[in-house]
Amino acid sequence: MKEYYTVKEIAERLEISVQATYGRIKQTEKTLKTLNLDFKEIKETLNLDYKVKKGNKTLYSWYFIEFLKENDFKETLKTLKQDIKRL
Repeated sequence: MKEYYTVKEIAERLEISVQATYGRIKQTEKTLKTLNLDFKEIKETLNLDYKVKKGNKTLYSWYFIEFLKENDFKETLKTLKQDIKRL
């Protein structure tokens, strides 16, 4: 499994358009911010930021893609936190 993915790769994986992927990323970031999700714990455990800049591209981590797939972030957060505690 790759650590980071481009928006195009995410769109292909989710089987949606690139534009829809950008919209979902924007909405997901906004929702996670309102839930006060601090990626600090995830970063310290996995040693991965949820997004990074590489040249002129923004790449997103594999765990952020899990949020893009879901409509219920609370359940995803719960599962992710359990997985991190096991590491």
